[in-house]
Amino acid sequence: MVASAAHTPPWEIRSELPGRLRLSWEALRHSPELRRQCDLALTACHWLHGYRINGLAGSLCLRFPEARRADLPHLLKAALAPDPSPVPKELESTDPEGLALALNSTLNPGRKEEPVRPGGLTSARVLQAQPLLLRHGSLCALALGLDLWLGLPALLVNGAAAVLTLPLLAHVWRELRERPPRWTELLDVGFSAVLLRQGLGREVLVDHALEDGGDWLQRVSAEERSREQAGLDVLRRLGSQVRVSLEADRDPVPLAAVRVADRLRLRPGLPVFLAMTLVEGGVAVIRPGGRGLWEPRAVKPGDRLEPGWLVVQGVGIGEVLCAFAED
Repeated sequence: MVASAAHTPPWEIRSELPGRLRLSWEALRHSPELRRQCDLALTACHWLHGYRINGLAGSLCLRFPEARRADLPHLLKAALAPDPSPVPKELESTDPEGLALALNSTLNPGRKEEPVRPGGLTSARVLQAQPLLLRHGSLCALALGLDLWLGLPALLVNGAAAVLTLPLLAHVWRELRERPPRWTELLDVGFSAVLLRQGLGREVLVDHALEDGGDWLQRVSAEERSREQAGLDVLRRLGSQVRVSLEADRDPVPLAAVRVADRLRLRPGLPVFLAMTLVEGGVAVIRPGGRGLWEPRAVKPGDRLEPGWLVVQGVGIGEVLCAFAED
């Protein structure tokens, strides 16, 4: 993995706006392992709104809540330049597959499992385009552009408008056969038929292009809102149902009740839900690695633990750096 300099990161910040950050780094173009490590680390970050890795341009774009700007250096360090750390002797292995199997057998004694591979995780914040809608709108816009450029005859423009109205008519017909009609779609078809009857093919093309563009934008924004809402619902359930043990309390408390500077007890098999610093004891953890496997790391007092890690050996006390309620 590419290592960063002592104080200056090797990447370059291209633009920085409220809630948005864009950086570039040549290593993102040439290192598939670095891109994979970045994808895994950013996918595991629960407060990140979205991200995009461009391997051709060697750039990374982030969308995040403005209240989390102070946590960006730690996130970028974990995603682009994770610190090399010693491997605990109990977890040493030259074979990554064997290492993953050993970790699984440690966490699940008596069970034979395949290596844990978080490689199936993908960015849930990637927008899915509506190909048919975009294709139809693009064809309408192309016909308008040719008409403006070449001055097509009115008969040809009207014919193109009639042909491009057929997909809308077929869609409405399928809707009528499957469910009660949508009056807005019926009005669109009727409005297009009236315009074609009056020989206003250009107006029909403009109407189709604007309608398709507006529908696509609405669907994209609706998908984005539904994904963000689903993520918030998961976080609310996580904060209310997951319970952790505070150093001073015997009874576990909900994760949402944990505040900054609270101290949590760490033990084998316990996931790390919050960023914290180990203040007592010593633990061995596993974290998502760039090769799609879980990489081991020895954590000593003063080291930082990141969300998404899993304690596999040892006990300790961690001091919370960021409360779950701040999300």
